[in-house]
Parts: sequence; structure tokens; C-alpha cells
Amino acid sequence: MGRFLGIRELFPRYPLQLVTPPGSKIRLGTRDLYVDVPFLVYRLYILQWEYHEGRRNREEALELIEKAKNRLKEELGDYANMYRVMGPIEVEGVKPYMKLVIRWDRLLEYLEYKAETTIEKAKHIADRSKAINTIREYYIENIIHDYVKLLLISGQNTAMKLLAEPLTKSENERENYKKLLVRLGEIDEVEWLVSRLEKALKKLAESWMEKLVSHLPEEAGTALSLALSNALMSIKGIRRAIEENASIHEGYLYIRRSMEGFVRLLNFYKYINNKNYISNPLKEASKILYEENVSVKNLQSLYPIYAIVSEIIHKITEPPFYSILEFKLFKHILEWYVKELEAMAGVNNPRETGGRDPWNTLACEQKAIENAVSIARSHHSRVVELIRSLVDNLPGVEKEALEILAKLKISQKTLRRGLVTEKDYNESINRAATLLKGYGGLTLTLALYALNNVKEELARALQNKGIIRRGDEEYAEKTAFYLLLLTLENAIETPIQKP
Repeated sequence: MGRFLGIRELFPRYPLQLVTPPGSKIRLGTRDLYVDVPFLVYRLYILQWEYHEGRRNREEALELIEKAKNRLKEELGDYANMYRVMGPIEVEGVKPYMKLVIRWDRLLEYLEYKAETTIEKAKHIADRSKAINTIREYYIENIIHDYVKLLLISGQNTAMKLLAEPLTKSENERENYKKLLVRLGEIDEVEWLVSRLEKALKKLAESWMEKLVSHLPEEAGTALSLALSNALMSIKGIRRAIEENASIHEGYLYIRRSMEGFVRLLNFYKYINNKNYISNPLKEASKILYEENVSVKNLQSLYPIYAIVSEIIHKITEPPFYSILEFKLFKHILEWYVKELEAMAGVNNPRETGGRDPWNTLACEQKAIENAVSIARSHHSRVVELIRSLVDNLPGVEKEALEILAKLKISQKTLRRGLVTEKDYNESINRAATLLKGYGGLTLTLALYALNNVKEELARALQNKGIIRRGDEEYAEKTAFYLLLLTLENAIETPIQKP
């Protein structure tokens, strides 16, 4: 199952694969091309295959391999251990093969480093056009160029065909991308940043309100509250764009819209606070909130971010594949915006309070799955009887509802590949319940409630019987959950009766 539960399976791929030419002595064992793996890594992999295949002069091939390794060391620095080319690997009865191994934790740390350092560089460039160029180059050189280079390796005909056809991201790709972002803690990071943005904006608005209500009619405060609500809607749009739609382009649109909403709010406050209220009615001031064109240029701290976001929206084509590197750039631009607004509001949020280490979480999930698979093999009969007794003790309506989930069997292979975790499963059932509504939705909600109760009881029972060690309730319950996915169907005797 490896150290990185489901990361390889969920990681975005380019819409092409490496194929071993006919008549080759050595196979390419790694054929999928993963987005954001540096092009030079694939280049070295292919060069080493060509060397062992005898496709180049030996001295020339070794020289090219050495140059590629040196360039990778220079480009990756401390992250040069993110990959390893293995082989040829001998296997009895089949052709030997080459294999490319990716250290996903190191790759992701490298992508984080690249995104963060790029934004830090842009922050300290006084010339705004040069700052924008830094971001444009980041997109072109690190996301678009790598794809084009791989297309050229695949051959001119394939490249022209793929470039000519408009590629769309499939629903399955989108769901895998969202699932990956959740597992890596990236969605939590965006949620945390958005909540900070909301907090900072509310604090600014509250301070303005306190100044207004002391010398202006109540309508001014009411109008300001309405303007605040409008500005907050755009901030909530950032969350929705990422968490629900996995659309970075849409996320940028809402960042820009929220900045414009903030400027309208600020202009409105300044107008009614500085002008003679009697000679400048509130109705006239309120038009500021609904201006078609609003300028962010006067806000020196926000305008560089606004200019960069606008550049991405208007000048950079959305790539035909999902990219973690692209997401991380978005996250750091959002964080830049958040920090600037917090500085205006006088809010301080230490960086270390956000996010989490995803690898510890994945390690716990992985260990629980492995243990559940092992218990299901070595204690199958005991576990089935135990689950059956727990299910039999449920109220009749809960037992009937649980029979539905028992039919949604998850295979060992699916679990071991990390394609389904407890959180994935629960979210899928909740989403289905929401879509079904009515009786069907209520039944699924009740089934999930019953499953959770059985999980807790099973965890305690397994610890009491010595099958799982005591001391870690969370781990015991996770193991019990995966055991239920593997054995619940066998444990429920009575099939669902069709009307």
C-alpha cells in the first residue's frame, strides 16, 4: 500500500501516457505522467531507459544522463531526493522494466516551497508590471511548458492532436482532485484563510460603524451593514469555488470581487463620514456601493494583489488538467490578501495556528486499514458473529436502513489503494442523502447514524477481546469502521425484501 495513502492514485495526471515502442527489450513500468512532477525527472527517466535499451551511443547517453542529473540537482536543491529511477528490474517470465518512484511528501514540500517563494519574490518587487511578470512566468514555465514538452516527447502527431482538441476536466478528475486537496489539508488551509478574511473585514466594518452611529442617523449604520453583507458574500464565494467546485479560476474571480466590495465599503464610509450629511443625502452616498467601475489603485497594499489576480483571470488560460502547484500559488496569493486586510484591521493571526500535518493523519488511516484487512482475514468468523450480534441489537428501523449500506460493499483493493477513507465514505453518503431528499434521504441518514453506533460498539468489543490493543480510541474506531466496510454484508443475514 505504500507510505502515502491514495496520494498516487488521486494525484492529477496529464492526458497522455508513456508507451514502450514495439520490439523493445525493456518495458517502461511507470507510464502515467503526473502533473507538477518536474519535466526533467521524466527526461532523466526516458534517458536512462534509452541507455539500457541501447538506443543511443553509450558515451553520449551517459553524458546526457549526467547533465540531466546535474540540472535536476541545481533546480531541485534540497528536494532532489523526491524521485528515484530504478531498473532494469528482472522478473522471471516477462521483460525487464524500468520504474520511476516519486516521494510524494518531498514533491509536495517542493511545490509548497516554489509557490511560497514565488509570492514572496512578487511582494518585494516595486515595479508592478515586473511583479505580474513573475507570476505569469511561474504559470508558463512550471505548468504550461512542462505539458508542452511532454507532448513533444510523445510525438508530433499525438501532440498536434491533443493541442487541437479542447480538453475538458472530467467529473471523476474533479472529485479526485477535491479528495486529494482534503487529504493534504489544503481545503482546511483555505477554510482557515477565508475565516480570517471574514474576521478582519467584520472588525474594520465594526470600527467604522462605531464612528458613524455617534453622529449620523440609524440609516447610515443600516446601509453600512448591508454593504458589509454584500462584501462578505464574495468572500464566501472563495470558499465555495474551492471546496465545492475545485475551480481555482473561479476562486480568483471571487478574490477580485471581494476586493472591489471592500473598496466600495471603504468609499461609502469615507463619503458619509466626511461630507455634510444634510446636503449629501444617504441615497446619493449609497450609489457608491453599486458603482460599475471601482478602482483599487488608491489602496497601495491591495492593488498589487488585485493586479496579479486580474492578470491571471484575463491573460492566463486555464490549463486542461488539475495542478497542485497552481492551487498552492492561489493559496499563497489568498494568504497575502488576508494578511494585508488583517494589518488594516489590526488583527494578528500566527501562521502556525492554521493547517495541520497531513502525513500523520494519513498514517493513522493507513495503519487502521492494514489492521482491519489483517483482522478480517485472521478473525473473520469471530468478527462476523460479533457484528451480527451488534446489528441484531439495533432498533428494527435502524437495522433495515443499515442493510442498504451493507450492499455498498467496498473491496480490499479499493481500501488498500487509499481510494476511500472514512471521511470520503461519510461525505458520499451524506451527499447522496441530500440529493435523494424525502424518505430515501432520511433512510441514508439513519443508516449512517446506525453505522456509527455499531462502529463505536465494535471498537469497544474488539478491545475487550484483545483483538485491538487498548489506549487509542480514535485508532480503534477507525479500525472498526474499515472492518465494517469489509464484513458488514456477511454479517447481516436478512436480505432487503423488495416490495
